[in-house]
Amino acid sequence: ADTTAGATRSWVRPAAVAVSALAVLSAVGATVQVVRVGHTGAEATWDDVAGEGGEHGGDDGDDHDEDDEGAAPAPATPGATSPAPEPVAG
Repeated sequence: ADTTAGATRSWVRPAAVAVSALAVLSAVGATVQVVRVGHTGAEATWDDVAGEGGEHGGDDGDDHDEDDEGAAPAPATPGATSPAPEPVAG
């Protein structure tokens, strides 16, 4: 007479384990995203700060900003212009 309760209990534990594992994986994934976004924001902030002093700072070997390779740096002072590029000998 207790077969219905036994059948119900047979799937409850595996379902609880699966839901718990999904919750842990989701939390880890969210933490990774927060760290990545924070790191990107910190790099952007420190690159701006280093640019104001005229030094190039924060180059940790990451190849972000591949589009800007060889581009003239932004002027440090609003309204200032970048110097003309040096002519290439050859």
